[in-house]
Amino acid sequence: MKARFALLESVERDTEWTEILRLALAHAVAELGGLGGAVHLRRLPPTLQLVATSGLSPADARAWQTLDEGGEQAPAEAVRRGCRVWKPRHRFGHATGTAGRDGPPGSGLAVVPS
Repeated sequence: MKARFALLESVERDTEWTEILRLALAHAVAELGGLGGAVHLRRLPPTLQLVATSGLSPADARAWQTLDEGGEQAPAEAVRRGCRVWKPRHRFGHATGTAGRDGPPGSGLAVVPS
């Protein structure tokens, strides 16, 4: 973990914030042993806008592009509750979690608000 932080601290000062965010996300996903990840920012009206992904296909990312804060998706729930949310066996590519099959045993969707 310390090596990952050192790498992030070595990024040049003029690097765009979106590139720094993508790099940090890629390291967070790797550190957690995840397959993919995403970062949303709060926007007005009360929505969550996807700003960075790591390890997701374009089709999967599109399903998470804009989320209503009042929605049932795990990111919206985490923001409303102000705490982490774990959705076991959730297929990340389906924003509502209602389409398709569940993910394999032991898989899931973890969301941490900041």
